[in-house]
Amino acid sequence: MEHKLKVTPKDFFLYLLVNMGLYYSAIALIVLWHQYINHLYPSTVYSSVTSMNSSMKWAIASLIVVFPIYVAVMHYLNKDVEATPEKREMWIRKWLIYFTLFITALTLVIDIIAVLYAFLDGELAISFALKALSILVVAGAIFSYYLFELRSTTSDKTKTRSWFRWGSLLLVLASVIGAFFVVGSPTTARLIKQDQVRVNDLSSIQWQIINYWQSKGELPVELAMLNDSISGYITPLDPATAEPYGYSVIDEKSFTLCADFNLKGAEYEGQRYPVEMISTWSHEEGRQCFNREVDEDLYPVRVK
Repeated sequence: MEHKLKVTPKDFFLYLLVNMGLYYSAIALIVLWHQYINHLYPSTVYSSVTSMNSSMKWAIASLIVVFPIYVAVMHYLNKDVEATPEKREMWIRKWLIYFTLFITALTLVIDIIAVLYAFLDGELAISFALKALSILVVAGAIFSYYLFELRSTTSDKTKTRSWFRWGSLLLVLASVIGAFFVVGSPTTARLIKQDQVRVNDLSSIQWQIINYWQSKGELPVELAMLNDSISGYITPLDPATAEPYGYSVIDEKSFTLCADFNLKGAEYEGQRYPVEMISTWSHEEGRQCFNREVDEDLYPVRVK
């Protein structure tokens, strides 16, 4: 019977794969839920580290790819153990189950400590409480299932496994589908990204115009005059049409910059712009022009 308990390379890598898939999926699901909470209770502090949408898209892509692999491999291993009960005692299986129990138990303890610390510090905001609860739910579910796997010795636990498998699939599916209502479709994401490029381009052009004014004491007649072979600056073009942005001189100190936008942009969710840039370049869908006037006190002409 000893030869049946021997861990083959196939067993080793399948159990390793299923555990890595579990940890990765759990992290992605927690990240997704946290971004839901950020969407419902947005922070008033601008963060340039990452956008909410980017985090949600990473979590969606991870769950779509990794979680089905985890479920499929886990289902295969459970069937394998049912067909060969001796494999319940394989060291790789038991070691990884105990390791998972350790990780989830440690996570639960740290989560509870964080909640109590926030309570004692007087900062138990609803968003933090919900984030702690999301970790508690995910880690608690994993801990309960693997504790059941470790302790159960009956042959009729197929039904429990099935409930866990289908329940987790439905939960993840609902979370992923709901996320699309927040981040929008891939088409919408592409349109938003194009508009973000337009805002960045207009901001860059504006500062080049100001620099031109300070250097020469006049506004450029056309945007092509901003091109500089020494600094390497080339006036950007519209990302979708490759056409130049609209520009015209109003008077000696005033000018207009124009662009065609796909969507209304002031209320973009998860955008990377600071509040000042949002108000400065707030736009509607379609053609939008921005009138600017050079303040000589703020941007004086440099004395040669």
